[in-house]
Amino acid sequence: IAYTTPDHLIYLNAPGKVGEKVRVWDFIYCHECLHQLWDTFEAGDKIKKAGIEYNHKVLNIASDCVINDYLRTLRKKDPFSDGIFPETLKEKFDIDYDRKNDTQYSLYIKLLKAYKENKEKMDELADKMEKQEGGQGQSGGEDQSEQSSGSGGSGSSGNSGSSGGSNDNN
Repeated sequence: IAYTTPDHLIYLNAPGKVGEKVRVWDFIYCHECLHQLWDTFEAGDKIKKAGIEYNHKVLNIASDCVINDYLRTLRKKDPFSDGIFPETLKEKFDIDYDRKNDTQYSLYIKLLKAYKENKEKMDELADKMEKQEGGQGQSGGEDQSEQSSGSGGSGSSGNSGSSGGSNDNN
């Protein structure tokens, strides 16, 4: 449905008639803007520079959770019922998200540990997100753990997210 690129482009694939779904599209647009404002791709670069294993799918789940949680706190945005939120991570991976302290980066570290223990479950969640995005949120089938930050995109069908208590989400 929507995705953002490292060169700060946002793509929206809205249906011909948005009509009553305008609040959903507002959420998606704001979500993609926050990927840019909180620079999800810079968080990926920071992970690589620190010598930490990089996995684009895991970073996208972390950033989507942070963004979606933040947008939900605004109470003016309609989140998707099946999006990536702190309760999703708690239920599926027993990961606690701290809204005041966790960032895309710190949540990525927590998720990476869970990914190693629950690879199939996390891949299933990431694949579900990608399918809902129309396959455009990820980079066309490349091995996500080997991607450079310059390829691929961070996508949203409302299932993406990044939020946090501060603007420094790297």
